[in-house]
Amino acid sequence: MSDLGLDDKGKYYKLPDPTTGKIREFVRTSDAIEPEDKKDLINWSIGVAGRQVAADAELANQFRRTKDKKLLKALSDKAFEEGGGNASSRAGTFLHTLTEKVDRGDLRLTDVPAAQEADVRAYVYALGDAGVTILPDFIERTVLNQKLAMEVAGTLDRIVRMPDGRILVGDLKSGQNLYFSQLKIAAQIAVYANADFLFDPDSETYSPMPEELDRTTGLVIHLPAGRGACALYEIDLVTGWRAAQMAAELKSLQVRRNLMWPHRPIPLKLLIERATTPDELEQLWRDNRGRWTPDNTDAATARMAVVRNAAA
Repeated sequence: MSDLGLDDKGKYYKLPDPTTGKIREFVRTSDAIEPEDKKDLINWSIGVAGRQVAADAELANQFRRTKDKKLLKALSDKAFEEGGGNASSRAGTFLHTLTEKVDRGDLRLTDVPAAQEADVRAYVYALGDAGVTILPDFIERTVLNQKLAMEVAGTLDRIVRMPDGRILVGDLKSGQNLYFSQLKIAAQIAVYANADFLFDPDSETYSPMPEELDRTTGLVIHLPAGRGACALYEIDLVTGWRAAQMAAELKSLQVRRNLMWPHRPIPLKLLIERATTPDELEQLWRDNRGRWTPDNTDAATARMAVVRNAAA
């Protein structure tokens, strides 16, 4: 099997074009819907790295001794990592892996590592108590959406059947607080629900999304790492789809580099020919004395005669 799917750096998806079959790069869903205020995240990241630098004299000395941008970036990443900045992300990724294995039947609850057992049990029991059924053919599936201003690809976590028969995209979130992420989550799930194709990495082929899939509502499975608790929320995908369309349009415009051009002043001779009163001609001379030429004087004199004759 080829190296299709998300690239090693997590920047884009490599997938065949559904029409031509040629391998192309597709924007990640999370990047397409990204335009939002990241000030709080940036400030938190700076704080994590800053505290680590303050606690590590050798790291602080390395920062002081270099002005190389690449090295400074590497040192910043090191400070963030050693300061525990990626700990929550790693814990969440591991939870995703464990719940996926459980849902596929590849891992029994009794075999889940002790440190994650409470979380995974909470996940299984929350879905079971709510009567939510995981559809086994739609676990961690790559999808392609061609309806936005840019073509995007992503990996949905689950497609589930609700107890009332609705078929929803389910998204597992392991962050501690989702309150401020609601719009982004709604946009992300909406992109999945409105996708055009499911991609099968084994056969390297596409298939259509399930016809009965609900595109107005999604399911958020909130499993905060380390808390042994899981909550289910339905989420508005109509608003999410609007947000995704707006964000993708803005993202597609951000690459435009042809929005400016050199200012070209209107030739003085043309301005003189357009003047309709003596006052306009005198104002032209006052405003443009720095570039006024004898030819302009001749043109203004001729135009002055025309304007005065017209007013007589």
